[in-house]
Amino acid sequence: MLLNEPRACSPWLKKTAERSQKYSFSEPYMYEAGLQLVVRQNSRWLPVLQNLASIDGTIHLQSLLQHESTPLIGIESNRSYGEELDQILSQFQSKLYIRTSSSSQLGSMLPMMERSFIDVIIEYPAIAASSKMAARHFKIYEATEFSAVHIACTKSAQGDINLQLINQAIRELANEDNYRRWVLEHVGEQTADEVIKVWSSALAEHPHSSKN
Repeated sequence: MLLNEPRACSPWLKKTAERSQKYSFSEPYMYEAGLQLVVRQNSRWLPVLQNLASIDGTIHLQSLLQHESTPLIGIESNRSYGEELDQILSQFQSKLYIRTSSSSQLGSMLPMMERSFIDVIIEYPAIAASSKMAARHFKIYEATEFSAVHIACTKSAQGDINLQLINQAIRELANEDNYRRWVLEHVGEQTADEVIKVWSSALAEHPHSSKN
């Protein structure tokens, strides 16, 4: 939609170098804890993942996918999981279930795992927690500890105007305690200080610019 509509903007997008060539991105307006591997509590693959995980529950995704026998991991073709994860996933497509249908619904792979069509998904903890399914989460070594969430707008004159207004609103809200608490809601106490530092730096980098 963004490529065809000069006034369009879309929330909840991960900013990547490839996407930045097509869209203009706002300053971060919220943060999420890093993507994790999510597996059903009763899955036959849970003991395998537990054996592969480090003491703090971290799994090397590339190492997992290099095994001869692997769980079927479901991903979405129209979604970016971050540049490093995208690169790894592109190398092991034969071991993945890739959903090609476009969906704007967050957590759209969860129902497939609930019905045992796939074994594992890669998802943000807060979104995975929206399911009533009993599940275990494992940190992904190659994923960032937390992820910035942006609004993307069409690269056009009207898109630039929209983005300027959005960035202005984000910077104004950033001074409000309630909004700051909402921004940190999903990142956890251990990383909250680091998120505030990174977020403040991002907002200060181009304080008068409508583009980033």
